[in-house]
Amino acid sequence: MGDTLTVLFADVCDSTSLYETLGNQDAQRAIGASLLQIAAIVQDYQGRTIKMLGDGVLAVFESPADACQAATTMQRQLSEYFRAGGIRSGIKVGLNQGAVVCDGGDVFGDAVNVAARLGETAKIDQILTTKSTVSALDSSWAMLVRAVDRLYVKGRRQRVDVCELIWKQEGLTVAKFSAPPSTAQSPKLILRVGDMEVITERQQPTLTIGRDADNDLTVESDLASRHHARIEYRRSRFYLVDRSTNGTYIYLTPDSPVFVRWEEVILKGQGWLGLGEEVDADVPQAIRFHTRLPTHN
Repeated sequence: MGDTLTVLFADVCDSTSLYETLGNQDAQRAIGASLLQIAAIVQDYQGRTIKMLGDGVLAVFESPADACQAATTMQRQLSEYFRAGGIRSGIKVGLNQGAVVCDGGDVFGDAVNVAARLGETAKIDQILTTKSTVSALDSSWAMLVRAVDRLYVKGRRQRVDVCELIWKQEGLTVAKFSAPPSTAQSPKLILRVGDMEVITERQQPTLTIGRDADNDLTVESDLASRHHARIEYRRSRFYLVDRSTNGTYIYLTPDSPVFVRWEEVILKGQGWLGLGEEVDADVPQAIRFHTRLPTHN
């Protein structure tokens, strides 16, 4: 079964832009100072830093309340640090309680995967957790939590109920949502590059695109990042989530591509993608896509 722990991922947002705007030395200094401050906060709240992840920290806590306290403290202190230094950045945090396997100083398991996915999904200055983690907190947290979404996690059949942990009170909108009705068929997004074809749909809601061979769709291009982007099926729509160095060009018409970088956009209709460069539709590295709507009898 493993140990029951609360897993926390905290990341400095858009570190690539920091290197571009601050220069290598100042950016490295700012990110390094941020990670040290995050690790110190983990220790203050009885947590344990497992490892540094380039521009982030993976930590575990015995108590979900301690993890939540640490997360809110991280946001407050790091926002003050960035603001005082005139740095346009922040952090995002994902945390989740569950059974983990501790091995060789690292942690593994479904709870870790869910926490990592929450960390990826969170926006700057945001803390995301799960409804199951919130249920382990006492009633004093009730006014600091709001439901925001239901999230697919790769390898999981059931979606995860996601909550936001509020660390600043102004400008809140309370979200109310319900699960979309199940249907026999769902729309599909079909992507092709060369002879390879992959499909995203309700039963396969996430796929990855990039240069590395471990992606669901591999593109051989020096301008594509190793893990360039994700396609996600959410609420009957298909989202391209770019996490690359050079961005993605989306062609719905040949002459006017839409450029996105570290953003998410809805894909619909048909067209093609260029990873890190503008491409014609017939070149080998172009990713053709089209949506197929469900048929009704």
